[in-house]
Amino acid sequence: MHTFRPAAADICPHTGRARLGYDRARVLLDTYAGLDLHRLRHSAATHLGEAEVPLQPSD
Repeated sequence: MHTFRPAAADICPHTGRARLGYDRARVLLDTYAGLDLHRLRHSAATHLGEAEVPLQPSD
């Protein structure tokens, strides 16, 4: 039996656990917290914009 191992970039450096993909995070947030990941991301971006935090690094 083959055991799936995530790529090194997909491991959280703080916990050592595999990071969730977007689809898995979306399903878990919807199922257990009743949250919509797209709305949550949009809301976070809106708050950052209101605080005048740049979303792109300046050159």
